[in-house]
Amino acid sequence: MKKIIFTICLMLVSLQLFAVSFSLQVVQKNTNENDVYGPSYVMEQAILDYFYDRGCIVSNGAVIIFQNEETLAEELKKSFCEAHAGGLDVIVNLSVIYNIENSTNPSGILLSNIKEIQWEALSLSSGKVIGQGKSNPGEVSKDNNNYKGIEAFAKTVAKNIQEQLSQKGGVR
Repeated sequence: MKKIIFTICLMLVSLQLFAVSFSLQVVQKNTNENDVYGPSYVMEQAILDYFYDRGCIVSNGAVIIFQNEETLAEELKKSFCEAHAGGLDVIVNLSVIYNIENSTNPSGILLSNIKEIQWEALSLSSGKVIGQGKSNPGEVSKDNNNYKGIEAFAKTVAKNIQEQLSQKGGVR
């Protein structure tokens, strides 16, 4: 009986040693607001949930509202340092690029307000890029122009991130 308990404990410890930890840093772009839009929060939460459900240790920083390149670089460096200090493995910088010029509800939780998602994953130990990509929501209809549509899009983006990171020996 002691051997069985010891074996189970050893297996659980082994699994924890291989858990990938990462921080998600969302950047909101192409808005003239000082407020974070709802779709940015939905994207963030859905991606964090996706990885958490797959056994990853997840963290996030406050959403950054893009003002200019210099300020963004400073904010991303701060996020990198915080994630590194937290002992995490990877940071994923995810930009939510909005196209709200013709929107009837610019701050609404609408998939049609999102033009594109761009992301870049960095190893916190080396500082090197270990994955990157972009995706657009595709065809938006009245059936998916809502919270559920944004959530589904976010899960697709998360799956793309996972696939690239798994090729680099990261998230499985």
